[in-house]
Amino acid sequence: MFVKLDFDRVYQVDVEKGNEGFFYTVLRSGRKKRIKMQIDDKPQELFNDTYNLAFGPVDRKGRIKDMESINHADYSMAFSTILNFAKGYLDRNPYRMVGLDGSTNSRAYYYFRMIKQNYDYLSERFVMYGIKYYVRVKRKGTGFYENPFDFRDIETLFEKLDKEELEKNRELETMFNYFTFEKIHK
Repeated sequence: MFVKLDFDRVYQVDVEKGNEGFFYTVLRSGRKKRIKMQIDDKPQELFNDTYNLAFGPVDRKGRIKDMESINHADYSMAFSTILNFAKGYLDRNPYRMVGLDGSTNSRAYYYFRMIKQNYDYLSERFVMYGIKYYVRVKRKGTGFYENPFDFRDIETLFEKLDKEELEKNRELETMFNYFTFEKIHK
């Protein structure tokens, strides 16, 4: 599926706090569904100044159900809304980064492809970095550190994204799994 990002074509967002907002996406069925976007109050454990972005429908307690699958009528408009929300957050918090992590490897791969497809557009608006195996360790916990284990695979190294690097990392096993977005400082 191809997603074309365009921050001039987004859903209306209701911001409840500086780091939390909602929009209504149109589903393929024609119905509307409320989507919550939330950027954590606290930075990620392993990354100073990186705040995770979560989004999805909510349960009865207002928590994001990030495992629910949504059939958007317009994926481009939905993801443009989400990343434009992140851009607004970074405009208000210029020395922070927003991190994007799929809750599964297939979602991480989807984000990887979306960034790759929209690299030129996004690179005009953000400084972007990729981390290769952070998500794999985060999901499996410390039990993942079994011997023999190559610890270089999970170093928390921010690699600035460029077209050549994105093209080179096509396989799920070697691609970036966590992405960060930073405001461009002029």
